[in-house]
Amino acid sequence: MSHKVSPIRPRNSSNESEIEILNKENLAVVSFEEHKQAAEEEEEEEEEEEEEEEEEEEEEEEEEEKEEEEEEKEEEEEEEET
Repeated sequence: MSHKVSPIRPRNSSNESEIEILNKENLAVVSFEEHKQAAEEEEEEEEEEEEEEEEEEEEEEEEEEKEEEEEEKEEEEEEEET
């Protein structure tokens, strides 16, 4: 009893070969992976920017506190002189 081997048939009704279909599927997967990676990189960049902004804000707050302390010291010194 011999089995008849059927030829490779496209998965759709057009004349595309199985290889062409697989190539398109692979390209779609690669494209999706590239898009996903680009989105992840963009998200990382945004997180880094947010961290930098937070650090800058903290530094500014520290500077303001130092300035306020210096002003208070100067006022105290002036009061002591009078």
